[in-house]
Amino acid sequence: MLSKVTIKNFKSINDLSLDLSFAEKKYMKRKDGELFDVLYATEESKTANRNRFIPVANIYGPNASGKTSIVEAILYFILLIRHGLRFVPYLPNRLESGKGDTLLEFVFFLDQKEYTYGLSYNDRSIKREVLTCEGKDMFSIIEMDTDFKNIEMGDFDEEYLQKQFRIACLTAIDGQQVKTFLSFVVDKLPGLNGDLANVFNFFNKNFDVSLKNDINTMHAIRRLAKSDDRKDIGEAIDKIADVIRNIDIDINRFSWVEEQGDLNLIREEAGRYDFSRFVKAPKGEVNFRIDEGSNKFLTTSIKSYHKNKNNQEIEFDFQEESSGTHVAFGLIGFILSFFETGGVLVVDEFDNSLHPLVSATLIKMFKSSKYNKNNAQLILTLHATDILEDKTFKVSDFYFVNKSKKKGTSVTRLSDFEGVRNEMNFRDRYLRGEYFGIPYTFK
Repeated sequence: MLSKVTIKNFKSINDLSLDLSFAEKKYMKRKDGELFDVLYATEESKTANRNRFIPVANIYGPNASGKTSIVEAILYFILLIRHGLRFVPYLPNRLESGKGDTLLEFVFFLDQKEYTYGLSYNDRSIKREVLTCEGKDMFSIIEMDTDFKNIEMGDFDEEYLQKQFRIACLTAIDGQQVKTFLSFVVDKLPGLNGDLANVFNFFNKNFDVSLKNDINTMHAIRRLAKSDDRKDIGEAIDKIADVIRNIDIDINRFSWVEEQGDLNLIREEAGRYDFSRFVKAPKGEVNFRIDEGSNKFLTTSIKSYHKNKNNQEIEFDFQEESSGTHVAFGLIGFILSFFETGGVLVVDEFDNSLHPLVSATLIKMFKSSKYNKNNAQLILTLHATDILEDKTFKVSDFYFVNKSKKKGTSVTRLSDFEGVRNEMNFRDRYLRGEYFGIPYTFK
């Protein structure tokens, strides 16, 4: 589980930390079918007042304050780990010097051990990559000065690892590091160190980021199904449909439909194909597969079913549903997949196109032992203030983003304000400006 995120010199951010520790003494413990407040990183943390973390971090703030910058920084950290510098833009704080390295550092727990993994980079290279476990370096690369001795094993000694690092992670022309050593080791030397593999898999498989809450529904279904098997797909759609019905979206059920078509109908010159006539929305809910051997193409799409006044089911193309239904469907698929695997889901503008009661219901699922059985965490930005007066959430669960010319984007946690108690109406005080993080509109 995630403990802390530190971001330096990224867009409007000078130096910002997002602390996900539980900041209070009293909390609701996990019980079957009930709500809870904390996640335990270790067995010891169940009795000791440490290493307890929140399942939900609600981040508020006015437009252009830097909320999305926090989400983007997390996304680029994941992309940098997975794919290297080529897929990550260099976006330093231009209101400051507009130069210097961007630093991203995550503290997290896996198998009851605390890890810290940090990367700093500029437009040309990764300048620093350090992974520690329980406070001790596993490996470090700082300005090309490498230390791999704590992970060397047998023939894979320091000299061998340095050589492979230079071959796999550095550019041939000027010797700049452009790929992470972590991804190289796990890909090319998977048996070298199990802890390294666990760390990489945490970021590669159990971490996902959605900007603008724009989750492709097909991707959500496949993530939840974990395969393209028709049976698994059907079960995933049914799981999403159950939640859809529970939040009172008027759809009886969904189905996954496969249909064949003649390639001659869409074939153009130079062997190109025009699928545009089959796409009714830009959301990507229709997938195509070509079989030139049989001169056919296969479409897979989602159908939704509503009941008419005679209680008969009427079929609709899913593209005909509202934007809110599309958002809810994709988001629910992602949420349910994280409940099955654990990990961290980060969503920007969580309440985009969603009714406030629907948003609150989905967020509260992360604090429900009925759903969140594997310590999944949700970090989200939003504007709807309704959950600020929902007693499910505590002072540990809210963060307010502000921006100034002097400090850039900063985050203040509700628990950091003096005199704040859980029995207060946080919404009223927030809208009065007591916690900042609001726009100053014309009176």
